[in-house]
Amino acid sequence: MQNILKKFSLFIVLSMVMLLTITLHAQNSEEITFTTYYPSPYGSYGQLDANYVTITNTPNDPGMINFVPGSTPAAGLGSEGSLYYDKNLHKFMYKNNTGSWGPLGGGAYIIGANDPGYLGNTGNQACAAVGRTCNRVISYNYIAVDAGCPSATHCLRVCMTWYNQPLPGVTLLMGDADNIHSCDALLGNHTTYLDSGIVECKAFFSAVCN
Repeated sequence: MQNILKKFSLFIVLSMVMLLTITLHAQNSEEITFTTYYPSPYGSYGQLDANYVTITNTPNDPGMINFVPGSTPAAGLGSEGSLYYDKNLHKFMYKNNTGSWGPLGGGAYIIGANDPGYLGNTGNQACAAVGRTCNRVISYNYIAVDAGCPSATHCLRVCMTWYNQPLPGVTLLMGDADNIHSCDALLGNHTTYLDSGIVECKAFFSAVCN
């Protein structure tokens, strides 16, 4: 019995010593504060909702929002006011109140002859694809083959103003025409005038949209 009491007494004493040691250590310790952030300063999120966002900067780096270039969103995605950067058009596109995607910004909008996805489209078709209407198709005419021109100036004038190839929306004219065509003209690079053994003229056809 005495042995049991001695062991119990020793346990009580040791417990009191440990408690006193912990208390004294806590009183003499420094105070440490941990700060956490939610959401974290870095990370990837599927969706973030905010009422107000401020983009700050540093002396060497301006504040930026980075849009990863992409293709036209699938049907049903986005709502009026949605914005993305198109990797093919190399332009910002927004969704308007009709549910169509159009280029951000005002003024005329040009779809180039080499813009991917529009080769063989008429001006009307190309402009409609970006939610706009066609104003005209313009051509950038040039000498493709100079096999026997009497002079560079003569063939340059021919290529700039003459058309003898049957192209939709392009008026055939052996004279002073211009490079403005109807919206039925096809986008792309097409032969506009051909005189075998003498000269071949070509042009890049682009659409001007409102």
